[in-house]
Amino acid sequence: MYLFSLVLLFGLLGYILAISRIGKTIDAATEHWVDQFDRRWRSLFKRRSQTSDFRVWALGVGAPLLPDDFKSWLARLSPEEAQDFNWSLIEYTKSLGLHLDQLLDGSLDHDPRMRQVYVEAIVVYSPAYRKARQALQKAAADAEKNPAVDPDAEKQAAEKAPRRRK
Repeated sequence: MYLFSLVLLFGLLGYILAISRIGKTIDAATEHWVDQFDRRWRSLFKRRSQTSDFRVWALGVGAPLLPDDFKSWLARLSPEEAQDFNWSLIEYTKSLGLHLDQLLDGSLDHDPRMRQVYVEAIVVYSPAYRKARQALQKAAADAEKNPAVDPDAEKQAAEKAPRRRK
């Protein structure tokens, strides 16, 4: 009998809290924590090919948000180059505390300001990435044409030379 009355008492108390103003703030806080958990869960366990997703997003749904030169450059990339760019972009956005998956899966569609932050980060990063890649490719091509003399090789040759004694 006492158990039944305790269950009834707590049920009535829960109902009163649920319909009060306190219940609404608890619901809002609960929704916030559930959304954070959902995003975290998806980022940890939903593994997918982000390269193709980013390229598809940038050339499809995200096309109106991105500059034309970026889209044309991205479309010209080979699959390997696109994957390299994508992994670099993921690392860059992580260093900023952003998650590229949120932009790709549309969870930022309800927050246009945050979506704009992501897009601007990508637009700012892409020219620096392109210039660095071009510099690396040029340096590799120059190294192929004119193999540089290794200063350490000269030092080793001089050290191994027989010394003359008087």
